[in-house]
Amino acid sequence: MTALTLNRLAQREIDAMIDRVAGNKLLPADIRQDIVERTDGIPLFVEEMTKAVAGGGGREPSAADSRSSSVSALSVPRACTPR
Repeated sequence: MTALTLNRLAQREIDAMIDRVAGNKLLPADIRQDIVERTDGIPLFVEEMTKAVAGGGGREPSAADSRSSSVSALSVPRACTPR
């Protein structure tokens, strides 16, 4: 068995991942920052939280969608502190 150490993503990498996952859906800066802070740079959390906030269904977001999309309603486990 081989151990593989994965580092957390940097801010610019998280931003790029949010852009890729959200596609043509624009997320407000405060929502993006909340995703950055709450996911702690863990790629799976970044992807899943972005999907949850951006929504699905393949439709264009309306102004009401961007106002009602709230990261605060989502629960993301906090990463464990390394020992």
